[in-house]
Amino acid sequence: MRAHWKCTACLHEWQTTVTHKAHEKTGCPKCARTIAGRKADGTRQKHPTFAAVKHGLLEQWDHDRNSKNGNLPDNTTLRSHKLIWWRCRMCSKGKVHSWQVFPKNRTKGKLTRGCPCCVGQKLSECNSLEAVFLMLLLTLTLKKMVSVLLKSQVQQAQSIAGCQMSLEPKSVLWLNAHRIQYKEAMQNSC
Repeated sequence: MRAHWKCTACLHEWQTTVTHKAHEKTGCPKCARTIAGRKADGTRQKHPTFAAVKHGLLEQWDHDRNSKNGNLPDNTTLRSHKLIWWRCRMCSKGKVHSWQVFPKNRTKGKLTRGCPCCVGQKLSECNSLEAVFLMLLLTLTLKKMVSVLLKSQVQQAQSIAGCQMSLEPKSVLWLNAHRIQYKEAMQNSC
């Protein structure tokens, strides 16, 4: 069932179903267009360019890569859907990161994104396991090397003694002359 509605803010009148207004939680279409970057008559409102507002993100604008594609601060708006190259010079390791993202994702709303390498979303030399947790990596490497060496020593001992040992220090699997396995403590054999 369609009903007649009137906006209390702009006095615009329109018709829509009660269900649509209740479930979709829609308001005045004229006010919605204004909020969405449109003028009151419905035409699109032109967003300003980076150069016109002298936006702070111009410091991260990669002029070399973007000029090859014809993307300049003079012809790129803040809400543009063109992929733009950015450069981060804020890395704590002194590296320069480059990445592509739409300007609308960097300028719209509260969730603006910065350099994906610096926030840990993209792997780089600066946020790799080696760079961030060098001691952890060395410890893991050392444990792996000890494990490999221990395994090779156990295999050598097995070939010499003719026995099968597990890596558990308390228990050993032995083979008797008839090739039957039995478990016995280490001090009672060999």
